[in-house]
Amino acid sequence: MPFDRTNQTHLTALKNEVTQDPLAMGYAAISNVNKLVDLLNSGPGNKGGETIGAPFTPRVIAELMLKYPTRFNPSGQFTQGHLEAVKALLEIAAFTEDDLNWARPGFRALFPSNYTDLLSDLDARTRPLSRAEVLFGAGTQLTVTDWIVARDNG
Repeated sequence: MPFDRTNQTHLTALKNEVTQDPLAMGYAAISNVNKLVDLLNSGPGNKGGETIGAPFTPRVIAELMLKYPTRFNPSGQFTQGHLEAVKALLEIAAFTEDDLNWARPGFRALFPSNYTDLLSDLDARTRPLSRAEVLFGAGTQLTVTDWIVARDNG
């Protein structure tokens, strides 16, 4: 449910967030509208502490390969084919530079369940949600216009 400035419920929720400041984020002390919107969009700035799974990126794969090098050696249940799949995924990422979340389930399935160290590490990677994301869904980025419309019509 991304923020929709034509949705009165969204406008009211955003206005209430800022005027009531339920987590004592300090909105009232911010006079610059750009800084207010930046705070609403800041994951690290969110005092609520909510998190979501971190993006699955080539960097995550590289970190796992460096931390658990023996888990990527073809042997037993992790085969040469599995290693080739990891390499292919990295090659795709080199061209798209995208978040690879679409591939996380398949990547995870390459490893046997007894690779608990690597799998737990992968599953434990999170990023903080912003207040905007908590209110309106992961990936939400509010704009100054969103806030002005909510302030004036919420």
